[in-house]
Amino acid sequence: MTLITTHISRFGIINGTDSNLTENDADAGRGQKLFPVPSLNAALSVAGTYSVGGMEMDAWLSSFIDEATSNKEMTLATFSQLLGKRLQAEMTASEKSRCSLIHASGYVEVDGRSHPEFWFIRNVSGVDEITGACEGCGDEFVVEEQFWQRDFKNGDFDVLSKGWAVFYFNGYAPGRIAYLALNKDLDKFFKGVWNNSNWKFRPARSIRPLA
Repeated sequence: MTLITTHISRFGIINGTDSNLTENDADAGRGQKLFPVPSLNAALSVAGTYSVGGMEMDAWLSSFIDEATSNKEMTLATFSQLLGKRLQAEMTASEKSRCSLIHASGYVEVDGRSHPEFWFIRNVSGVDEITGACEGCGDEFVVEEQFWQRDFKNGDFDVLSKGWAVFYFNGYAPGRIAYLALNKDLDKFFKGVWNNSNWKFRPARSIRPLA
């Protein structure tokens, strides 16, 4: 199973991923898939191929983060665009054929106010409607901001304070399908618990219980 998730709510941003590595559909051990980017108040999570130009992804990404963020003018947007360009230029054809999906999310300050951004970097053209498998893993990497500019483009922070939240999850079909089913079941379970006045449980009031 390979899965990366990003949850944005009134409490902040939660990033999650598994640690499983696979090669030729077989277990290849464990590896780092979540990478902090402290200078940008952000983080990366990766799914799919675990190498770039023959270098393992953890080493390659750590080097890329250090190099990119040495530029003090770097923003999350320019960082994400640069990452897409570097992956496109440096991945081999074989590495690209195994698909690559990356979440880059963090907080961006504009005019003294901070807001979340979620960038999706991938070389996947779509998802098979029957199997749920990623398809069209090609040479070109697409870099797209999907929260602030697409899903939250009206900028109405009141909807966040009222409990509105967004889940982004990607990866291979088994992980995505299981995650979606689990979230539906957990949502039903928690609502049942919270609505039972005799049990005196309550919804989370900070990001820590959610994480």
